[in-house]
Amino acid sequence: MDLKQAYVKAAQDANLIIGEVGAWSNPISKNEKEREEAFQKNIEGLALADEVGANCCVNIAGSRGDSWAGPHRDNLSEKTFDLIVETVRKIIDEVQPRRTFYTLETMPFTFP
Repeated sequence: MDLKQAYVKAAQDANLIIGEVGAWSNPISKNEKEREEAFQKNIEGLALADEVGANCCVNIAGSRGDSWAGPHRDNLSEKTFDLIVETVRKIIDEVQPRRTFYTLETMPFTFP
């Protein structure tokens, strides 16, 4: 049994639900390298969440500024909204989860 399955079994034996897998990163970064790394992290997180039966894989939408989780004037633009939708769709389409959800934690400075 691999380590992931050992954790799943331990949770089941203790009657626990794996609530989430975090994929905290900035998949809408203006920095292409950071954006691609975050995209891959979210794909891996969602795949792991689905594999272990977690309720969700969670992240924030990200930011167009220097801080991955900070305010920026472009965060609330129509272009950024479209980028967030496109990015989330790509993550879900790449993984095609069967048992878990990809979720965005709301933040006061960006969509959703």
